[in-house]
Amino acid sequence: MYTVTLKATGVFTQYHNASLVIQLPLHPYTAFTQNVNDIPLGSTIPVYNPADGTLTYSFGTLNAGQVLETVLKVDTLNGVSPNGADLTATANFTADELPLLTDTASIQIEAQGGISITKRYVQVDPTQNSNTCRFRVQERCGKSNWRSPRPQPARCI
Repeated sequence: MYTVTLKATGVFTQYHNASLVIQLPLHPYTAFTQNVNDIPLGSTIPVYNPADGTLTYSFGTLNAGQVLETVLKVDTLNGVSPNGADLTATANFTADELPLLTDTASIQIEAQGGISITKRYVQVDPTQNSNTCRFRVQERCGKSNWRSPRPQPARCI
């Protein structure tokens, strides 16, 4: 999640043709799924361009003395997101009265391996000699679980 804060301050009382373009960190393992109506800055709703991964806020005239804020969410895909990958968003603000202003924000993905396998003791198999017992094998992948359809034989030690 990224908190976008736009503070309109400075020597000018108004900024004309003001625009904020945010380049989202889109990768094969990320997605932007927010409804743009849920992320206004003041009364300005952004336009999302999925082809280049940008949100554009076109303010027209922006009055000084305002602090506008919203929260942007970039989803990561479970089981695919690489541990330690940086997700960097870039914001570019333009207005007739100012040169291009740019800022960036980065977050780092913390991910764990997507698959683990565990086994659980079920019972001693009465049909086998006393050295045989049964285990249920369970594989965990992301948020879903898979269990073997029946207990698997294993040797007790």
